[in-house]
Amino acid sequence: VQGDAADRGLFHGLAIEESPHFAKAHSRPVVWLNFREIRVEKPGDSLGKLIKAQIPYYLSEEQIDPLLSEYLDDAGVYAGDALKAFTVNLHRAYGAAPFVLIDEYDKLVMDAVGTPRFNEVRDFTKSVLSAVLKDNDSLGKGLLTGVNRISQESIFSDLNNLKVCDVFRRSVYDTDFGFTEAEVAGLCTPEELAVARKWYNGYRIGDEKVYFTYSVMSYLESGTPNNYWGRSGTMNIIKGGLTYERIETVTSLIGSAGEMKLRANVKDRLAPEDMAAFPSDDAFYSLLVQTGYLTYDRTDEQSEYDIYLPNTELRKVWEDFILSSLLMEQAPHIKDALALLSSDTLERFNAAFTDLIDSRLSYIDLPHGKIEDLHHVFIAGILAAIGTRFHSNREAGLGRYDICAYLPDKTVIFEFKEAAGSADTPADKRPALLATAAQEALKQIHDRDYAAEAPKDLPVYAVGIGFLGKTAAVRAEAL
Repeated sequence: VQGDAADRGLFHGLAIEESPHFAKAHSRPVVWLNFREIRVEKPGDSLGKLIKAQIPYYLSEEQIDPLLSEYLDDAGVYAGDALKAFTVNLHRAYGAAPFVLIDEYDKLVMDAVGTPRFNEVRDFTKSVLSAVLKDNDSLGKGLLTGVNRISQESIFSDLNNLKVCDVFRRSVYDTDFGFTEAEVAGLCTPEELAVARKWYNGYRIGDEKVYFTYSVMSYLESGTPNNYWGRSGTMNIIKGGLTYERIETVTSLIGSAGEMKLRANVKDRLAPEDMAAFPSDDAFYSLLVQTGYLTYDRTDEQSEYDIYLPNTELRKVWEDFILSSLLMEQAPHIKDALALLSSDTLERFNAAFTDLIDSRLSYIDLPHGKIEDLHHVFIAGILAAIGTRFHSNREAGLGRYDICAYLPDKTVIFEFKEAAGSADTPADKRPALLATAAQEALKQIHDRDYAAEAPKDLPVYAVGIGFLGKTAAVRAEAL
């Protein structure tokens, strides 16, 4: 195949040159298609353009089969037939059945989730894959890669003998999904290895834990650890599936910096239909694990996993996501208010934090009866967004506190308490009721000794927040 000698030279002196499989390089044509480049609006035309871009590399004008040209002239209708005809044409021209590599096969379908074109795009994807992968004597091998494991019933029901390698299944390919510890150690200095391990390690694939390859290489190239993650399409689906309960769970996972794990029922495959309507908890957390936004440890139960945040980069992904999608304007204000909190500035902190909650929460809607969740999620979400480590709803002393935040110079324990009253309570009666609730919250922190497990080398502050509807009063004191 074209470029044989020149392309082989790219690997001179590298380990792959010693592989017994290297002799097979350039032994047959390879059709590579990235479904990321296919538009939801005109999938057939987009695929036709991808096929046309491949043709000049392998076939001269004289070698192009008239049937292939005919299908490509109307690719909007015959895209699947065009792809199969291309493999037949290559087989005839080279005497070797081509390999077909389809990258990000799931991207097109997931982009269409929740849109009027979903059924059309799903059926298009199914027809294309069936055309080229089923009963095609001119196919040497087909390889599909993607982020989501889409269920066989949705896309692959017409296909047989698929071998699946995913994040849950043990296989000989576990270490091929990312860099192993030994591989990263071979690439890095000891100092770089320590940084890479903290930032990019911990994704479980079958029985292995691996590093995210692209981020490690980006770090080594730039010399700076950073968030190199970029999967915005899936992130939009995640945003659409967030409830206040899920926001609280995710922010708790973020705040614990990998210490907290969530026991969840996780599916090894998802039907896009599960995500088109509002997803269940099982579908939502399965999506997070499949797409790498969280990872897992196995439990004794077959479908139950302990899921958690594996590294700093993913914490940054979630922080940036929450900051940009939910709490963009509020984060700097709470950061400034927490900086005020000291024994000499308690009243200034109380005023600043009360103003923050009163003015910011008024823009956030929550179903009736969930107002305590609103305050809890608001504070936890912003703590996560500003990169503060914290624990939520954790046992300490003689009870379970609401939030304990671990700042570099202090520990802050938050307790929320609903004030007596209702939406009809007169405005002039509210301040006293709110102040009483805030003092009761402080008393609870004292009486139940929530500071028992706080670090001993830093000052500890109790913050009681009394609320009535979306108005609040804040009282703080040093413990």
